[in-house]
Amino acid sequence: MKLFTIGPTQMYETTIKVRSKQIPYFRTKDFSEMVLKTNSMLKRYINTSNNSEIIWLTASGTGGMEATIINCFNKNDKLLVIVGGNFGARFAEICKIHDIPYDILSISYGNKLTEDDFTNYYGNGYTGVIVNLHETSTGQLYDINLIKNFCKRENAYLIVDAIGTFLCDEFKMDENGIDVAIVSSQKGLCVSPGISLIFLNNKIIKNKILTNNVKSLYFDFKNYINNIHRGQTPYTPAVGIVYEIYDMLNFIENNGGISKHLEIIKKRAQYFRDLLKKNNLTYPSYPLSNALTPVIIKKPLAKEIFKELKDNFDLIVNPVGGENADYVFRVAHIGNLNFYDYNLLIEKIKNIIGMR
Repeated sequence: MKLFTIGPTQMYETTIKVRSKQIPYFRTKDFSEMVLKTNSMLKRYINTSNNSEIIWLTASGTGGMEATIINCFNKNDKLLVIVGGNFGARFAEICKIHDIPYDILSISYGNKLTEDDFTNYYGNGYTGVIVNLHETSTGQLYDINLIKNFCKRENAYLIVDAIGTFLCDEFKMDENGIDVAIVSSQKGLCVSPGISLIFLNNKIIKNKILTNNVKSLYFDFKNYINNIHRGQTPYTPAVGIVYEIYDMLNFIENNGGISKHLEIIKKRAQYFRDLLKKNNLTYPSYPLSNALTPVIIKKPLAKEIFKELKDNFDLIVNPVGGENADYVFRVAHIGNLNFYDYNLLIEKIKNIIGMR
């Protein structure tokens, strides 16, 4: 089986080897030291200060999204949620469930986020802006500078779901004024699903998180902040995935570092997009993350292509839902993939289309 999916990804052999081992006991000095070393690497890769904190939350990316909202905001806040796909809509749903006031800045499919989109939202008293920087349901990578400038002018906290962009595209948390960045283990980190990492700067910890009365035991960040300084979590983490993350970061470090890693992913993305052009296949014109490419099919064959690739060739791509389900599927550029894999994938796609 070959996964061209955005998460889970085609795992590297080093990760598979780590996953095959007995999971050790974790309330030990060795485990704590490993977590602290991992935190140091994570902060360096996401470009944030050592003074920032990382919440290790055993939960899916959606769990990390919901936990972030309820820890950082309450009914006294007013949020602007950027919605250009399924994951932006999920943030809006979280706000609605928890009775946190919000407005939606909606981006229609096929359109990119522009400065004009913010025109009607200035001066509305927003205390936070929520965005999935790479909206993985569409592949669009939003312009962080536009969002940063809006937050600076409005004095609003900036909360970024970086799940689909961390370790895929360049990401500078502090430089871009990001107060919270949410990461999940199964995408850019290319390991098993099950852990969310929430990066918090000191400002939002002091002004929002420590003063917010969170009606939750497991999801209250205050408990995690108190424990992470000793390299532990208040509750049992997904221990095996912690080891996978540590191993993956060392793999990146030992193979040229973060710059080399990002360059490899960028080259894969460009190679695949060039293949699409050569074979009269298309992809969206809006700005794309290097993590994936949405492939647009002229005929309503996307579902059939997904099924044929999976059933006949053991090649797995990402389908999409909604009104574009028959015309679009997505191909990832992260994980243990190479140019040969993309040549094979394009060949099979062309064969399937040619038979229809």
